[in-house]
Amino acid sequence: MPERTVSNSLATPMHAALAGRQDQLSAAAAALTDPRYRGAAVVAPAGMGKTALLRAVMAAEQARFRFFPLAAGAAAGMGVPFAALTPMLSYLPAGGPPTAADVLRTVEAFIGAAAPARRRPVVVVDDADELDGGSASVIARLAAAGTVRLLVSVRPGAGSHSGAAALIRDGLLREIGLAPLSGDERDELCRTVLGATVISSSVRALGEASGGNPRLLGLLLQEARDTGSLVPRNGTWLLAEEPRRAARPCWTP
Repeated sequence: MPERTVSNSLATPMHAALAGRQDQLSAAAAALTDPRYRGAAVVAPAGMGKTALLRAVMAAEQARFRFFPLAAGAAAGMGVPFAALTPMLSYLPAGGPPTAADVLRTVEAFIGAAAPARRRPVVVVDDADELDGGSASVIARLAAAGTVRLLVSVRPGAGSHSGAAALIRDGLLREIGLAPLSGDERDELCRTVLGATVISSSVRALGEASGGNPRLLGLLLQEARDTGSLVPRNGTWLLAEEPRRAARPCWTP
């Protein structure tokens, strides 16, 4: 009988990063229409898949919502008031430094003009704990007033005084945590990335080395396959030697 073969191509980044996260994906999408909340906050350390989850919600729900993604991290180093909101401030009145009230009115007008009546506006902020104070305050006020919904990601304990953190504390954002992957979820991620079954002892070794962190598990899979320590045998993958930490990522979480 001929030996079964397995693919040498890795899965798409989105599929890999979302392995084991379907419940959280559904919860985040549901929070955007749940009248008890003003949106969702995905809370997890680096590498757990926060960015991938936000992107997946936007891709799945674009027919129902008009998403306005903001770059918190890129704007944080600019040292400019309301830097994260710059794409929405084209019609800010000229003159002296803008006040929070000026910015609030301008952002409201921008969103009102850009969002079709049948698609509710949602402001999306990855790493919302890195927002400048002015932008965070304006976004929080818009969400609290019901003008927009929010879909944000934050690190645990970071930005405890930020607008997003205040909305979480007040119960206005549904908090969705991303825990380390369980054994079954690690197996799912390995199968998703490699396109075939990985024997249980190899999944266990890779999972222990990664601590259940999806990004690190992806790095380990990439490195192990590239160095030949992860090899295909009869349609499955197995480790020929202990895994080691990878030097480069195979996706951005």
